[in-house]
Amino acid sequence: MDDFTEYFQTLWKDILNLSVKDFKITQYQIQLIIVSNLIWWLLYGFIHFFIPITHKTKKEVNDTKTRIVSIIHATYATILAFIDFFYNQTSQCGQYNNDLQNFILCTSLGYFLYDTIACILLDVSDIEMVIHHLSVMLGYYSGISFNHSAAEMLRGLLVADVSNPIMHMRMIVRNYGMKHTKLYLNMDIVYMFIYIIARSIFGAMSCYFTVFCKGNLFIVKIAGFSVWAQSVLFMRRMLDNLRHRYLDYLERREKGIEYHWFEFNKKIEELDYYKRSIKKHKEKYVPNVLNEDKLFIFLKCLLKI
Repeated sequence: MDDFTEYFQTLWKDILNLSVKDFKITQYQIQLIIVSNLIWWLLYGFIHFFIPITHKTKKEVNDTKTRIVSIIHATYATILAFIDFFYNQTSQCGQYNNDLQNFILCTSLGYFLYDTIACILLDVSDIEMVIHHLSVMLGYYSGISFNHSAAEMLRGLLVADVSNPIMHMRMIVRNYGMKHTKLYLNMDIVYMFIYIIARSIFGAMSCYFTVFCKGNLFIVKIAGFSVWAQSVLFMRRMLDNLRHRYLDYLERREKGIEYHWFEFNKKIEELDYYKRSIKKHKEKYVPNVLNEDKLFIFLKCLLKI
């Protein structure tokens, strides 16, 4: 109990002593973040103009394009974080950052800044994604400006990004109309198992190591805990989804209907859970206002003011 009291007293003291002047980064780091951000935008632009992607709706097209960029970032960040972990691993926490760690944080911060803006402008985001990205960016920026705690953040990045590529790939497959196929189903189940195992075991260990390390920045502790807490909410949802997948399987087995690997089996339309999902989708559907119209309405209101 005394340890916890001392811990929160130290945490509160750090909060009170915090100053805006502490959040300074070097000119090189600012340039690196800006260049990284521009590279992610250019990568999206290349995908947008040179890779033919066709879906039923514009929103699905935009979603697929942003997810391709996300897969590239997850792969890139995971490789560099693994290299740093194996060559610079230490049992101590709250250490100063090395050059590679600061490079990963700066380039990833540039990505998260791009992804947040892009997903909002393209209308493929939700409030959970925005909260997650803001928490990550806050932690990364604090780690860069204080030159501290990058090792803990990169452990969290490894835990998070291990499931991201297959998560985005499964959603791209879904955008191509293959939700009710064996390909999507298997990818969905593998993704949920990887996510639950990574976040519940390694994520909990990483969060505990980050939050209760006396040497770590309190902002990094808050950001790390908020990201992991959000993961816990997702895990509860995934466990419920796994239960539904099993019930769906039982209905398919009972009626002798199977998924095809890459094509939609028309017999699926006879299943009760498919009928319920179609009805639910129609009830929830609200015509989407184009981003251009939203911008026009916003500018019109400003002119009135």
